[in-house]
Formats: sequence, C-alpha cells, structure tokens
Amino acid sequence: MAETMALRDLPRLFEEGLALPRFTISGVLPSEGVTVLFGPSGVGKTGLTVATAMAVAAGDDWAGRDTTAGGVMYVAAEDCIGVRARLHVAAAMRGGHGLPIVIAGRLDASLTSDRGLKELHSITEHHSEDLEDLALIIVDTVATVFGDGSQDDARDVSAFMNSMHDLAAQHGAAVLVIHHTGKTGPQLRGSQVFEDRADAVLQVSRSARGPVVKVAKQRNGESGAMFAFDIAGLDVKLGGEIANIQIVKNLRELTSDNTPVEPNAMESQETDRDLMLRVLEELVSDVSGHVSGNISVSVSDWKTACFEAWPHKTERTKSSTFSKHSKLLRSQKKITVRGKNVSIPVSGNIGNETGNIPPVVSVSVSTPLFKEGGTETGNGISEIGSPVRRSAGGRDAV
Repeated sequence: MAETMALRDLPRLFEEGLALPRFTISGVLPSEGVTVLFGPSGVGKTGLTVATAMAVAAGDDWAGRDTTAGGVMYVAAEDCIGVRARLHVAAAMRGGHGLPIVIAGRLDASLTSDRGLKELHSITEHHSEDLEDLALIIVDTVATVFGDGSQDDARDVSAFMNSMHDLAAQHGAAVLVIHHTGKTGPQLRGSQVFEDRADAVLQVSRSARGPVVKVAKQRNGESGAMFAFDIAGLDVKLGGEIANIQIVKNLRELTSDNTPVEPNAMESQETDRDLMLRVLEELVSDVSGHVSGNISVSVSDWKTACFEAWPHKTERTKSSTFSKHSKLLRSQKKITVRGKNVSIPVSGNIGNETGNIPPVVSVSVSTPLFKEGGTETGNGISEIGSPVRRSAGGRDAV
C-alpha cells in the first residue's frame, strides 16, 4: 500500500526536516534514489566510480561536497578483475583495506528479474557485517544486468528502472547505475526513459583539458554543477606482474575561478598529442582495468574517442590532427599499430628506462608516493603488499 499523509500533517513533517531531499553526496547523489552516470568508453567512468565508492565508504568529501558515510555494494558485472585491482590500489594508497566495500562479479540473473534481485539481497545479507549501514549500491554497467529486453524499448527500460528504484527503497541506499553513450553521439544510450525515470543524471565527457562531469539532471536539487578530474597511471606489482593501474586524482568542482580554458595556438600541438595518448590509455584501461602492452583497441575506436574530445574542431581539422599526431606517437614509439589495432608498448607507459614519465597520464612512483607498507623495487615500480598511503602534498581522490 502506498504511503499516505494528510495535508494537516505536512507542517510538522517539514519542521522536523524529514521531508527534505537527502543526499549521499551533497547535491550530486540523492539518497534512496537512482542516479545514472553515463559517458563514452574510456572516458574514466570506472575510475570515477571507484573514487566515489572510496569517498562514501570512508565518509570523505567528494570534490569538496559532503558525503554520508556507509557501506558500498559494488556490482562489477562488466570488469570485476579491473575494479578489484583499482580498489586494491586505492585502498593501499589510502592506508588500509578496512573500508566497508563489497565487490560482486556478474550475477546469475538480470536485475530486472526477481531471481537477480534476490541474489543481490543474499549477497548483502552474507556481507551484513560490512554492509550494516549500506549507503550506496553501484551497478556497473546497465548492459551487463539488463537481461533479454531492449534498451531502446520504453517498456523494458521502465521495468529496469522500476527494479533500480525498488533496490534503492528496499535497502534505503543510493543506487548509482553506470551506462554508455549511444553509437551516434554523446547522448545517453537507449530509451529516453533512462533519463526520465532517474532522480539524477551525471554526464562524463572529454574536454581538451581532461574528463569533466556534469550534473545534467537533479530532480530535487540544482542541476548544472560541473566537476573535473585527472587520470593517472600508477605502476605497481600485482601477483608478481607489473601493471599500470589507472586512478582518479584531483577530483574538483569547476567554478568561474577555475574552469579550464581552451589551449592557445602555441600549446595546441603538444596538447593534442598528449590528449590522444591519454585517450588511448583510457580506452585500454577500460578494456583491462590497467594499461598493458598486451591489450589493444581498434584504431577506429581510438579515432572516434579523440574526435569526441575535440568538440571545437571542424571534421577536417580533426582528421588532419589525428593523422599527424598518430604518426608522431608511432615514430616516438609511444604506440604500436598492427593492422587495425593500436596498443601502448610496456616500455612506452612505464618509463623506467629513461626515468621520464609520459605527460598527463603517468605518476612517478620513485617520488614519496608510498611511505608505510609499500616497497620500491629500485626501478621506479612500487610493490603493493600491505597497507600504504600517500604522504606529502595533500590528499588525492583515488
């Protein structure tokens, strides 16, 4: 039966503050609501989601916004191994693995079915000690839990969104759903119902200065807020192998004082080349969870992603810029092209032989990045085995 209340009771309700909208992340992530976060492949959605999970679990601020601390259930149905690796590194950098986060892989049934919802409920019950105060449920991604229906069909999408709202109500938690853009543009993939039924919509996109997040919709609050973040690669040893794990740093709100401006003509050549390399690393990371010379993506996907990052260029300029700088990156051995695929050579992304770090996308771990519990191997690679944390220079969002 629906909740009912007489008009005469509303003054008391509002005086006690019970009816005011509540947020798990102030003005960004509504509590007991459904938020859809979407963007193109390789833009940094998973890295941002990992940073969000860490902030909520720790009760840390998110880009300066207050958070409601609590447990996090992360359904990593698309790339469980990559999410585990990122969370492991993020926790190690923060100082320990005691935060209340539970990671689940691909479920046996879709979340549009009773079976799938019961399975997720069973997981939360099994981990009740960690999830006693469940604050956030992350579903990554829509495609992996949607089931047999069509994302273009309004009825199928309505059924999915109903399940997400039921999930939020049942657990009293915010639900964050990760989705992709359509194949023909930057819009949310599938039916308009995804946006219509969401309490909030967050759009992640590329800019000339890096990824940005916009609050495109906020049902019970102000929309339009924008945030930016940086993506960095951290070389670590995991299971005896070197992996370049992508982390999100410097998550910040954009205001009139710090909004990035377009690069001037003198900067454009270096910026375009750096952007293309960063976009490629993001695409590779989106496939594997880390940057690896063994993972390749299609040149076509890389080209499309770079074009999306140049909204102010004409199509002709985009083509000439991509052609010119892809040849330069190839001649500099920053990339390897085989047929229709492109990859990043291990020597190109680790940078240990020369001590140089590729611009924007890499973090030198020969600097005091890890202090307690981490060990340096002497070649600029940090080995994570026990809790470590970042020391000097303030706190990074990871």
